[in-house]
Amino acid sequence: MKQFLGKRIDFPAIQRNLENEVLSGVAFSATDYRSGLAVSFFDGDENIQPWKRSGRRGSRTRIELPRLLASSAIPILFQPIAVGADYYGDGGVALKNPLSPAIHLGAEKISPSEFATQNLPLHQPRKVGKLEDSIF
Repeated sequence: MKQFLGKRIDFPAIQRNLENEVLSGVAFSATDYRSGLAVSFFDGDENIQPWKRSGRRGSRTRIELPRLLASSAIPILFQPIAVGADYYGDGGVALKNPLSPAIHLGAEKISPSEFATQNLPLHQPRKVGKLEDSIF
Protein backbone atom coordinates (compact mmCIF):
# COMPACT_ATOMS: atom_id res chain seq x y z
CA MET A 1 0.00 0.00 0.00
CA LYS A 2 2.88 2.35 0.81
CA GLN A 3 4.37 2.03 -2.68
CA PHE A 4 0.99 2.20 -4.39
CA LEU A 5 -0.15 5.39 -2.62
CA GLY A 6 3.33 6.91 -2.58
CA LYS A 7 3.51 6.74 -6.37
CA ARG A 8 -0.01 8.04 -6.97
CA ILE A 9 -0.46 10.86 -4.47
CA ASP A 10 1.51 14.05 -5.16
CA PHE A 11 1.97 15.40 -1.62
CA PRO A 12 4.10 18.40 -2.71
CA ALA A 13 1.26 19.38 -5.10
CA ILE A 14 -1.25 19.15 -2.24
CA GLN A 15 0.98 21.40 -0.14
CA ARG A 16 1.38 23.91 -3.01
CA ASN A 17 -2.39 23.96 -3.54
CA LEU A 18 -2.93 24.63 0.15
CA GLU A 19 -0.33 27.43 0.14
CA ASN A 20 -1.81 28.95 -3.04
CA GLU A 21 -5.34 28.67 -1.57
CA VAL A 22 -6.52 26.39 -4.37
CA LEU A 23 -7.53 24.05 -1.54
CA SER A 24 -8.89 25.44 1.72
CA GLY A 25 -8.17 22.25 3.64
CA VAL A 26 -7.34 18.54 3.49
CA ALA A 27 -7.83 15.92 6.20
CA PHE A 28 -7.22 12.21 6.73
CA SER A 29 -8.94 10.53 9.68
CA ALA A 30 -7.37 7.65 11.58
CA THR A 31 -8.04 5.78 14.81
CA ASP A 32 -5.50 6.25 17.59
CA TYR A 33 -5.22 2.71 18.97
CA ARG A 34 -3.87 3.93 22.32
CA SER A 35 -6.66 6.38 23.15
CA GLY A 36 -9.42 5.00 20.91
CA LEU A 37 -10.04 8.50 19.54
CA ALA A 38 -10.71 9.33 15.91
CA VAL A 39 -7.97 11.77 14.92
CA SER A 40 -8.32 13.91 11.82
CA PHE A 41 -4.89 15.00 10.63
CA PHE A 42 -5.50 18.22 8.71
CA ASP A 43 -3.82 21.15 7.06
CA GLY A 44 -5.34 24.19 5.47
CA ASP A 45 -6.41 27.76 5.95
CA GLU A 46 -4.92 29.40 9.03
CA ASN A 47 -8.42 30.19 10.32
CA ILE A 48 -9.20 26.48 10.72
CA GLN A 49 -8.70 25.68 14.37
CA PRO A 50 -7.87 22.25 15.84
CA TRP A 51 -10.94 20.71 17.49
CA LYS A 52 -11.70 18.30 20.28
CA ARG A 53 -15.07 16.66 20.71
CA SER A 54 -16.31 13.51 22.35
CA GLY A 55 -14.40 10.64 20.75
CA ARG A 56 -12.64 12.75 18.10
CA ARG A 57 -10.15 15.53 17.58
CA GLY A 58 -8.52 17.47 14.78
CA SER A 59 -4.75 17.84 14.74
CA ARG A 60 -3.10 20.38 12.42
CA THR A 61 -0.08 18.83 10.73
CA ARG A 62 1.60 18.65 7.36
CA ILE A 63 -0.20 16.19 5.09
CA GLU A 64 2.22 13.35 4.37
CA LEU A 65 2.16 9.68 3.38
CA PRO A 66 2.31 8.15 6.91
CA ARG A 67 -0.93 9.89 7.89
CA LEU A 68 -2.69 8.71 4.72
CA LEU A 69 -1.40 5.18 5.33
CA ALA A 70 -2.68 5.35 8.91
CA SER A 71 -6.14 6.38 7.74
CA SER A 72 -6.13 3.53 5.22
CA ALA A 73 -4.83 0.74 7.48
CA ILE A 74 -7.90 -1.49 7.66
CA PRO A 75 -7.61 -3.68 10.76
CA ILE A 76 -6.75 -7.33 10.13
CA LEU A 77 -5.66 -6.52 6.55
CA PHE A 78 -2.90 -3.99 7.35
CA GLN A 79 -0.60 -3.38 10.29
CA PRO A 80 -1.09 -0.25 12.40
CA ILE A 81 1.00 2.72 11.25
CA ALA A 82 3.31 4.58 13.63
CA VAL A 83 2.93 8.35 13.55
CA GLY A 84 5.18 9.79 16.22
CA ALA A 85 4.89 7.66 19.35
CA ASP A 86 1.36 6.43 18.62
CA TYR A 87 -0.12 3.77 16.34
CA TYR A 88 -3.04 4.40 14.05
CA GLY A 89 -5.39 2.49 11.80
CA ASP A 90 -8.45 3.05 9.64
CA GLY A 91 -10.37 6.13 10.76
CA GLY A 92 -13.70 4.38 10.27
CA VAL A 93 -13.13 2.28 13.39
CA ALA A 94 -13.65 5.23 15.75
CA LEU A 95 -15.06 8.05 13.61
CA LYS A 96 -18.80 7.92 14.17
CA ASN A 97 -19.36 11.32 12.55
CA PRO A 98 -17.66 10.97 9.15
CA LEU A 99 -18.72 14.41 7.93
CA SER A 100 -17.25 16.15 10.97
CA PRO A 101 -13.77 16.79 9.48
CA ALA A 102 -15.25 18.29 6.30
CA ILE A 103 -17.50 20.56 8.35
CA HIS A 104 -14.58 21.66 10.56
CA LEU A 105 -12.58 22.44 7.40
CA GLY A 106 -15.37 24.76 6.27
CA ALA A 107 -17.34 22.66 3.79
CA GLU A 108 -20.61 24.32 2.87
CA LYS A 109 -21.77 21.58 0.51
CA ILE A 110 -21.06 17.87 0.80
CA SER A 111 -21.76 15.46 -2.06
CA PRO A 112 -22.21 11.89 -0.86
CA SER A 113 -20.96 9.02 -2.96
CA GLU A 114 -21.52 5.31 -2.72
CA PHE A 115 -19.73 2.18 -3.75
CA ALA A 116 -21.35 -0.22 -6.18
CA THR A 117 -22.64 -3.11 -4.10
CA GLN A 118 -24.93 -4.96 -6.47
CA ASN A 119 -22.57 -7.95 -6.72
CA LEU A 120 -21.85 -8.25 -3.00
CA PRO A 121 -23.64 -11.00 -1.08
CA LEU A 122 -26.04 -9.77 1.56
CA HIS A 123 -25.60 -11.30 4.98
CA GLN A 124 -25.86 -10.42 8.63
CA PRO A 125 -22.44 -10.97 10.19
CA ARG A 126 -22.24 -11.77 13.87
CA LYS A 127 -20.98 -8.56 15.43
CA VAL A 128 -18.68 -8.78 18.42
CA GLY A 129 -17.03 -5.69 19.82
CA LYS A 130 -16.23 -2.28 18.42
CA LEU A 131 -13.77 -3.49 15.78
CA GLU A 132 -16.15 -5.91 14.09
CA ASP A 133 -18.98 -3.37 14.32
CA SER A 134 -16.84 -0.91 12.41
CA ILE A 135 -15.73 -3.38 9.77
CA PHE A 136 -19.21 -4.67 9.03
